[in-house]
Amino acid sequence: MSPPTIIGFAGNLLVMISLVLPSVTHGSPMLGFQCAGLAAVVAVTPGPEYDPDPSDVIYCRIAWLANFLSLFVMIISLLDEKSFQITTIGAFAVLLFCLLFVLFNDHPGVSERYVGYYLWLLGLLLMGGGGMARVIEKEESIVGPAKALD
Repeated sequence: MSPPTIIGFAGNLLVMISLVLPSVTHGSPMLGFQCAGLAAVVAVTPGPEYDPDPSDVIYCRIAWLANFLSLFVMIISLLDEKSFQITTIGAFAVLLFCLLFVLFNDHPGVSERYVGYYLWLLGLLLMGGGGMARVIEKEESIVGPAKALD
């Protein structure tokens, strides 16, 4: 198994573990899968009927986008064409923006973050990083050859 694949699987494993651990206190302590479900519902709900706080909606949509992009980067990096490599790099850049936003901007309803939250962030970063490493190691990579310098 190649190092990028190991990195991606390690990230996937961390995300799976984070789903069963306490992640945040949002009124009451929530497990990771509860946070993921809530973020998904708020992300796809078109208006304020579900949650009238616009900052909550933005935060949840960005968290949901980060979940989607980490998986997208892992899958699309498997394809060899250079256009897919460019897409992988672009999606990883957006993923980094999403993760930084979620890490540094406090969610209005979250009073405390637990280990599951940080494992989730690290797992998404590793999943995306595994995809980027796969692009870099390709023989005809757009970022240059992956051969070691002699």
